[in-house]
Amino acid sequence: MRKLEADSRLNIVEVSGLAWAESVRRAAETLGNEADFADYQASLPEQGVRSPETGDELRRAGILDAHGVMSPQWVLAVALAASAPVKASTVVQFRDTVQFKDTVQLRDAAPSGDAVRPEEHSVHTEIGLAGGRGVGVSYQRRISHQADGAGLTEVRNAVEVSFFQEEDAWAALSRQFPDLSQLDGQHGATPGETAADTTCTIHLGVSATPTGQAGSRPYARGRVWAVADRLYSVDRSYSSDETPEEDAPVSLAAVPATDIGREFAWSLLGAREYLGSAADGSVRA
Repeated sequence: MRKLEADSRLNIVEVSGLAWAESVRRAAETLGNEADFADYQASLPEQGVRSPETGDELRRAGILDAHGVMSPQWVLAVALAASAPVKASTVVQFRDTVQFKDTVQLRDAAPSGDAVRPEEHSVHTEIGLAGGRGVGVSYQRRISHQADGAGLTEVRNAVEVSFFQEEDAWAALSRQFPDLSQLDGQHGATPGETAADTTCTIHLGVSATPTGQAGSRPYARGRVWAVADRLYSVDRSYSSDETPEEDAPVSLAAVPATDIGREFAWSLLGAREYLGSAADGSVRA
């Protein structure tokens, strides 16, 4: 995972996971539409129970004023993050190996005989776009792969909230990516066994939902890439309802390092065209 650098295109505020969850709850109450925020609240990582210190943190961040009232700008920011008509998300999974003994993670080298379990350190980013502006939310977590399946072992108690103009959406979405510019630029067909050498995978999703049109079919597009000596597009066989088939073979094809950005641009264009079609009534459930 590369060291993150300051980006003048992004205004970034970092708060605890508890503080962000409390911001979402307060924004929903202020707008009087808790039901509309329910799915978004359920998608947030579990961070425990809020405390008086959470309110102090919100005041220090400028989310609440001295009287405990939520800033109108932050109410709008949370609303955009939760229910923007156009959303995009990335999940960057970095493969790692750490030592475990029973259920305790050991930071130092474990004695001989301890099980070495593969882990994934993942960074989740979601951005919402509307009216030429965007809000992004990122958080990190660690997943351990054991014999009986995968399990969440740690969620970093920090949420990075970014504010940006819509033309800088890619900067916000790709901020947590590894440095793809250093990869081999050649591309072409690649044998499937190359997947064993990948150091990280990148999942991209773009969606659009018309406002005020209950029952309309949403727009959704997604792709996956793997990073090794090059960037590889990952393709799987899909069933008739466009869901991946269980145990379907995975094929890889090397692509230019700019492929993810190009896919995002095309998907965003498709989302905009979809919303335009929905507005004139040509999109139905």
